[in-house]
Amino acid sequence: MLEFLRPIVAIDTWLYIALGLLALFFLRAMWIARHDRARSIFTLERENATNRMTRYFTGFMITLGLMLGVYYLSLITPRIVPPPPETPTPTPILVLPDTP
Repeated sequence: MLEFLRPIVAIDTWLYIALGLLALFFLRAMWIARHDRARSIFTLERENATNRMTRYFTGFMITLGLMLGVYYLSLITPRIVPPPPETPTPTPILVLPDTP
């Protein structure tokens, strides 16, 4: 389980960017649905726009929750997951040994 968390911390910047773009998409879709609801004449159109706005708001909140989860993991994970052990390398011989 802890090995699963290390890549999330490594790519947290890209996750923030992707989730931020997704959040912007949901905000734009909510804005369009709100304008459609304001311009609608019939009740069915208003209901449809309200349902779309609710769906997009739910997606936006889930996206924000995922962003908070990535933030929390990037704060907590370095403390609980030790860094991988470094593989030892052979020590180079700087001086050649004396030969008889």
